[in-house]
Amino acid sequence: MSDLPAGWRMVHISEVAEVGPKKASLPPEKVVSFVPMPRVEEISGRIDLSETISAADGKRRSLSYFEDGDVIFAKITPCMENGKIALAEGLAGGAAFGSTEFHVLRPGPEIDARYLRYFLVHGDFRAEAERAMTGAVGQRRVPKSFLAEHPIPLPPLDEQQRIVATLEDHLSRLDAASGGIRGAASRVATLRASHWQSVFASLDEETLTLGEVADVSWGDTSITKSSYVHEGFTAFSATGPDGLLDHFDYETEGLVLSAIGAQCGKVWKADGRWSCIKNTMRILPREDIASRDYLFCFLSNHNVWPRRGSGQPFITQKDARLIMIPVPSLEEQQAVVASFEALSESAERLVRESGILRTKSDHLRMSLLNAAFSGQLTKEPIGV
Repeated sequence: MSDLPAGWRMVHISEVAEVGPKKASLPPEKVVSFVPMPRVEEISGRIDLSETISAADGKRRSLSYFEDGDVIFAKITPCMENGKIALAEGLAGGAAFGSTEFHVLRPGPEIDARYLRYFLVHGDFRAEAERAMTGAVGQRRVPKSFLAEHPIPLPPLDEQQRIVATLEDHLSRLDAASGGIRGAASRVATLRASHWQSVFASLDEETLTLGEVADVSWGDTSITKSSYVHEGFTAFSATGPDGLLDHFDYETEGLVLSAIGAQCGKVWKADGRWSCIKNTMRILPREDIASRDYLFCFLSNHNVWPRRGSGQPFITQKDARLIMIPVPSLEEQQAVVASFEALSESAERLVRESGILRTKSDHLRMSLLNAAFSGQLTKEPIGV
């Protein structure tokens, strides 16, 4: 950015925006917007303004304070790296209290707030900010001084506005295309759920309990992840096949169920030599009744698992054994498995193609922002 166009100059952000402005003195009863970190969308900067808070409560909780026209910048990892950077607009009462993990920047008369936000959300800037973070792992933050002292290329205000208008035109079309890409995962989930329903609802067969078609038991409750080693045999925890042990408990095909926590109800296939540890159940099919792959097709639907608890969901061994499963002939089971494998192949292809398009979209976004802050965006046409 050393070769700036005529009329542009390089300044520190603190020269054109106040970093960490003072909080206004509001009447205690005044109701304003409340913006916790999850209410800010990554990259787009859209803010969910559905929550409000009284000024007294915001002050009592020592929350960050900002007003319409301010730019908020998530300073903590991983929110900053993920692009939680937004322009505050349409706030209740023109003001808001939000997460203490926001830096607040108040643009001065020389800089367009939208221009500033686009500069801050640029991937190159966030990469620099990440390198400047301080603090312990998991609690690393971007110092206020980094923002204040960082240079920003500053064109005349009317040129900033032209750049913003051009960026928003290109990015709105790019975002519309990206919306379809982001929806790929949900489309795949819907497709799988629909296929599951159509297959198993059509089976007019005898139903047996899972305990009748498989040996269901807890994983080794005496083993936790602290026993993992660098080399050994696959071990399953409640988050999946995520480690190795110096021994194995099984040398057969089976299934492993996450029985507690965030992934409660998720099932994985296990092959070769393997073990499963605390907070899991292992399921060893009686292959003369039901194949491992057929059971996987049925049990991979989270909705079949009866969960207990709220904050920390869990599945009991008794409940697992009592799940009712339609059991057709082994030949029909093979046909069911083949249909799910064909669906999985199509779904994986869709996800793979979506990933390629997402990468291209990210590169184009980077090119647009690079052009914007080098003075090229409003001079040379860029196709989107």
